Amino acid sequence: MAGIFDKTWQRTSLCGNFTEEDAGKEVRANGWVRARRDLGGIIFIEIWDWTGPIQVVFDPSLPETPEEIHELAATLRNEFCVAVKGKMRIRPEGTENPELKTGKIEIIARDVLVMSKSKTLPFEIGDETDNVDENIRLKYRYLDLRNPAVRQNIAARRLSSIFSP
Repeated sequence: MAGIFDKTWQRTSLCGNFTEEDAGKEVRANGWVRARRDLGGIIFIEIWDWTGPIQVVFDPSLPETPEEIHELAATLRNEFCVAVKGKMRIRPEGTENPELKTGKIEIIARDVLVMSKSKTLPFEIGDETDNVDENIRLKYRYLDLRNPAVRQNIAARRLSSIFSP
């Protein structure tokens, strides 16, 4: 378990650009934690960058994932910035996510580096921000811009201002 980011942690690909052709290869991914699930000892995190997400698996029953790495994975929270090293594999049958470009693959973690921790956000980022108070959304508009619908609205407004007389 390393403590500093050096060239051995530089990503081999952007998160959303991994493909099934990467299966069996040692890979490195850098991004932000978007979700964490603990299913009876096996921890799944989804890390993302601007290209999309990739799932990372921390399974202490596998020889690839040391116990101390699994323990560190249990402390990860949304928006932590992390670097992950591991082996890419095809997801087991029945666990694929057809809605994601990377939904057929996952990284079996061998090592993880927390590059930056994050405080709890004032609201969850995603499609369900309609029930968040508008004043809070305006105060933290830099977070709200990560919502796809808000980004599309801003882009549409920008285009209409460019092409209006």
